Amino acid sequence: KKVHIGEPLMSEYVKHFLERKEKEARGNTVHSYKGYAETHILPALGAVPVREIKRQHIQSFYNSLLNRGLSPGSIRKIGVVVAGALHMAVLDDVIQANVAKSGDIELPKATKYRSKAYTEEQMATLIHAVQEDGEPIRCAVILASMYGLRRSEVCGLRWMDIDLEKGEMYIRNTVTQNGGSIFRDNGTKTEKSRRILTLSPATIPYLIQLREEQERRGLELDKVCRWPDGKEVQPNYITQKFRRLLKKHGMEHIRFHDLRGTAASLLAPHATPKQLQEFMGHSKISTTMEIYVKAHADDRKQVAARMESILGNALSCSEKCSE
Repeated sequence: KKVHIGEPLMSEYVKHFLERKEKEARGNTVHSYKGYAETHILPALGAVPVREIKRQHIQSFYNSLLNRGLSPGSIRKIGVVVAGALHMAVLDDVIQANVAKSGDIELPKATKYRSKAYTEEQMATLIHAVQEDGEPIRCAVILASMYGLRRSEVCGLRWMDIDLEKGEMYIRNTVTQNGGSIFRDNGTKTEKSRRILTLSPATIPYLIQLREEQERRGLELDKVCRWPDGKEVQPNYITQKFRRLLKKHGMEHIRFHDLRGTAASLLAPHATPKQLQEFMGHSKISTTMEIYVKAHADDRKQVAARMESILGNALSCSEKCSE
């Protein structure tokens, strides 16, 4: 499909790009792209003919966004839409090169959040705290900390995804939120995120009790994590409630997503990297190693002690011989 309307404007190709993305990307992603386009891209570049857009226009646009306080992460996402729109113009032979993909364009480096992880003792305190607060935050915390589920996976988990007889949980459905918009997806963040987890024996009695309670209330057995009256739990509520819960109980602040990192951190010393990757549903094992698996002081001491037992005597002998 080619766009031939006089002198094509940037707005036309932004629209063209978004239409294509609607067929390829998840609803939450497309919603974000549309928001960036309407709020930032179209007001600044929409009325500019595509042929007239130069590298300096793009660079100046990104610099202005940074000066206005937009985060580097948001600017890089805006860059995806800008580059995508110009790529469509290249395919239509309207322009010869995509200046937004040029090596001369400087995008601000995204700041990486340094995740925190609770210790076993802190997790025991947290589990006690959520038992007092009850549903739905109790269910959300248990699923995130025991099984490493993302917030979207917690909200998307259905009773049909849990086989209590086999002792298995199937992660294959998600619910995401962007502002006031809720997106229900019969899929996961990536193909690797679609995974099977073995139920922990400690959580089975809780899940049975939770299901029986929902049945007693006459609720349709749909979502696992829900309000006692059956209302759907929105992802943003979990984030806000979790923050308030930690403050109420005087606990160190972490993000709800850090419970997923906590699960990986506590499991790492007892699993192989491949097992941990499968458990977390990471597409790349490098993500598992880089983000979650961190060497603790005790681990480093054990490694040093092991090397001492292997080569210590030889080194000691070598030093004495050299004297």
